[in-house]
Parts: sequence; structure tokens; C-alpha cells
Amino acid sequence: MAAAAMDGVQRARLWLRPEPFDFALVQSPPSQRLTYQALRKLCAAVRAKSAPDQSEMLSYHHWKSFATNKLGVAEDIAWGYFESYHALMGRMGEQYRLCREFRDTASPEELEALRRQVKVSLLKFMLFLVVQLSSQVSMRSLSTKDVAVGSRGPPLQAATAKVTEEYLQMQFFLKELPQILYLLAAPDSYVGSASKLVNLVIPKSSVDALGFLLEGTPDGRSVLCVSDIATAQSNVQASGYSKLTQSFSVAKLQAWLQEEVQPNPFGVEACIAKRRAAETVARAPGPHVLPLVVGKSATNKPYAPRGHGLVLFSQVNGQTIARDKVDIGDCGVVIKRCNNSIFYLLAPMRFVRLERCRGLTIVLGAVRTFVKLAHCQEVQLHATAWVTHISDCADITAHVYTPCRPLLLYGNRNITLAPYNTHYPRLAEDMASLRLCDKLDLWDRPLCTSSESKLGTGEEFVVRRSVWGCPCRRLCQVSGCVTIQMYAIVLSVWQP
Repeated sequence: MAAAAMDGVQRARLWLRPEPFDFALVQSPPSQRLTYQALRKLCAAVRAKSAPDQSEMLSYHHWKSFATNKLGVAEDIAWGYFESYHALMGRMGEQYRLCREFRDTASPEELEALRRQVKVSLLKFMLFLVVQLSSQVSMRSLSTKDVAVGSRGPPLQAATAKVTEEYLQMQFFLKELPQILYLLAAPDSYVGSASKLVNLVIPKSSVDALGFLLEGTPDGRSVLCVSDIATAQSNVQASGYSKLTQSFSVAKLQAWLQEEVQPNPFGVEACIAKRRAAETVARAPGPHVLPLVVGKSATNKPYAPRGHGLVLFSQVNGQTIARDKVDIGDCGVVIKRCNNSIFYLLAPMRFVRLERCRGLTIVLGAVRTFVKLAHCQEVQLHATAWVTHISDCADITAHVYTPCRPLLLYGNRNITLAPYNTHYPRLAEDMASLRLCDKLDLWDRPLCTSSESKLGTGEEFVVRRSVWGCPCRRLCQVSGCVTIQMYAIVLSVWQP
């Protein structure tokens, strides 16, 4: 690889997709029976019981049986895993169809019969479960001595530099990489343990599944799946790919991945680095333009490929911020360490993540996948999204519209759930563009997935069923509707 670099050939760049690590967690901590050995047994059982053309698909029936009998997981939580996986995969058409069918069910038996028909990719779902194992490990206990981050990534010295979540996620992935590849390896090549990968091979279809966690760019412009990059002519020797057998040498693939994985160039830390660079330019003498810097906010939208846009709001205190489709459309939004502020983010977004915020009012447009609150206090949320996550939060009021049951993870205190009661002129259009089902709203059926506490003891929430929330298609007909005009954005809020 070094010779290739010297000859001027641009090397591939790989990074972890942030969504699985940020939003995949369903239980914290997960069942102690969830181990790599258990996952391999599940793969073997599914392949043995399924038809040849369905051997790489996992039905909900098989997963529920395994989760309830082997892992000790409740049936509702087992379905919660499937819902979260579907949201991560972003199959909006399939999700919309399922929601319409679930809405029309008349009995629990019909609902269970529909769920039994749902199938997902076996290996991608195994990787989804692997991400759950990250919560069993104290991420802060992973030191830089455990795993060497890719040689071309910036150096990380825990004693002198801030250890970021992105680095910790990389360390977890690289440390668990032998086990992951052993899980994905061809079943007939299992020999010994994951520490003996010399003679193992992994089919190309299994590396396709690895794209659930990894992506990259071969030229610095286009973003491709890891299997497309690994099978490129310039990388086949290093990645161990054989065109004759359509498979990889696991030992060579592991070495290649450990060499090429590096920090996400479109992630939060890259956004922060761009903002700091722009601030440095601002302090220099002479004229300059700073399109990336607005207070403590940053974005990569001007240069990020489609589907990788990110908008970051950090340390916003005592302000009112309004953004529309031009600024945040089809972007992921991260709000960190903000206090006593109001956010109007009225556009279709990929995801929204709030971390360590206090005293906020957040009004969101349609969100394609997840809205997640973590380590927040005194937050009032108004959102429409496929899945809502709340973990380690206190004094939260969430007015949500969601076709999936809201997930309440560990450490929550005084959580109030209420129907979505907000409207803006493009809301129905934005929901339709994301295929958010407007007929199925499960805001009042929260699912507490914490395995360490029970409702009424460690976790408390209130469902405000007495508050009637107007669907967006009827909101304008409600008397007493109050219209608020902020930054030329008209927002209608119905007050009961």
C-alpha cells in the first residue's frame, strides 16, 4: 500500500457509519446471554431451518423464539429490536406498508400473524446485535493502547487530547473486528476460534452486509459500500479478494480494515474541526467569507455528499434559532450542551440527536429515522419521527407523533409523553415525502427496555391521555389555534 501511495495512486478511506452506534441501542445493558457464541448458534439454526433461497433472511418468528427463550427478552422488546433495525435501514416504503397493515389489525392474533411475515437480512441484523454489545463495555475504559487506530488517522494521545466518542467507537470496532469477521465467515470454514483466522474465508455477500457498519470513498468524492471498495482492482491484493471464488481471505481482510479505517470525514468532529479552521481564518487580517460558522453552529452541507449532511449546534445559550429546508433539509442534526434556548427546525431531516442539554424547547419537522434525547433535563420536545429514544433524562415533556413505540432506556426520571400538537404549513408535505404513516400513532404506548429498573422505581413516566392532540390535517380547523411568527416562518400551535 505504501508503494501505491508513492506512485500517486489515491488510497481508499473507510470510516464507521455513525447511525448504528448512535441509534441502534435498544437495551442498556443488553441481556448477558447475548454473546458472539449465541449469535453464531442463531445463524446456524436459521440456515438449518430455512429454505435454501431464504437461508440468509431472518424472520421475526425465529428471532422472537431465540430472544425470548435464549436471551430472556420480553416479546415487546424483541419486536422493538426489529422496529429499530427497520428504521436504521431507512426502508420507508416497507415501513409504510407495515404501518398500514398493523393499523388495520383487529386483534392481537392478527397482529402477531403479520409480524411473523416480517423478514430482515440475517447478517446485517447480527451486526445490529453486535452494536448492542458495545454497551456492555465501558467505552471510557478503552485506552489508546488497546487498539491502534488506522495509521493515516490523526494521532490520539489520551493523556494530552480529548477522547471523543468517535474514537471510542472506532476502538470498539477494531477491538471486536476478529469476532465480527468470524461471525460473518462462511459456515463451512469455521475452524478453531476467532483468534485463528488464517484459513478462514468470507463470501462477498457477507462483506456486503458489513456495509451496515462501514462505508468509504475510493477517490475522495463518491461514497461507496465497503464491499465495492474492497473489490476494486487497486485494493484486491491488500483486501484478500479472489475473483475466482468470490470470497475474501479473512486474515488479509482484517489487516486491510485495521489499516484503512479512520475517523469519519463527515462526522461531528470533522464539523468542529472545519469550524475551528474557519474561526482561525476570521482572526487573520484581510477580507474573508465564513459560510460554515454561525455562532457555535457548524455544518458540512456545502461539501458533504448527499445523505451525509450534518448540522451541529453546540453551546447555544439563551437564544432562539429557526432553520428551514434550505439550511437543514435532509441533514442529520446534533444539538449538544445547549441551555435555555428555543429551536424551530422545520424541515425534513434524517435524524436529530440531543445530548446534555437543559431548559430547551425543540420544535421539529418530519424526521426520517430517530429522535434521540440523552442526558438532558427540562426539555420540551415536539417531533414527528419513526422512533423516539429517551435515555438518562429528567423532567422531559415529549409531544411526539411516531408509528413505533417510544423507547425509554435507562436512567429516566419524570418523563411526560403527550400527542404531537404542532403544525407548520409544510408539515403534511414533509411527512408524505418521508412516508411517515399518518394513520398509526403510538405515542401513548411507550416501551421501557431497561433491564435494571422497572416503571415506578428507577424510571417514571406519565402518559397524558387527557390531552387531545390534533393531527396536522385537522389542526387548522381547530378553534383557538394560536399563530406565532418567527423569522418569517409561520408556526401554528394548538393549545388545549
